[in-house]
Amino acid sequence: MNARRCEFRFIADPKLREMLQRHFGMIRGAYDMACYPWTILLAGRSIELILLEGLNASWVRALASPKAPKGNSDIDSWGLADLIAVSADLGLVPPSLPELPQSAVRWRDLAGGGTLPNPSIEVWKEEAGVGLEVLLKIHRWLS
Repeated sequence: MNARRCEFRFIADPKLREMLQRHFGMIRGAYDMACYPWTILLAGRSIELILLEGLNASWVRALASPKAPKGNSDIDSWGLADLIAVSADLGLVPPSLPELPQSAVRWRDLAGGGTLPNPSIEVWKEEAGVGLEVLLKIHRWLS
């Protein structure tokens, strides 16, 4: 795999696959240019899109998972933490997938103008790096 490019061959929808490939290049570029909030936003959204495709393809199993949020059968409205938990339960992501930092799990909040409790550059860099690494782990697992 090229450090700047991921093929995402496991994604069935060609438009989604192409978008994820573009996102990955932008994620790497944003990280390299120290644009850590953008790295977190794009990595969180990319992880979410990959998991949504997998869970929607097996929605009956996803809804039956003990990790699925109770009383919410709309997988598309689940938060990223729930998507990861159910995906891990179904074997769609590595069971050893580390917990994402709060910024990546709450990427939607950040997109709406939210921030981290301690917005130091070191914290942003660390969390962006974890988000990127989780995306790469999911890519390796599914490739």
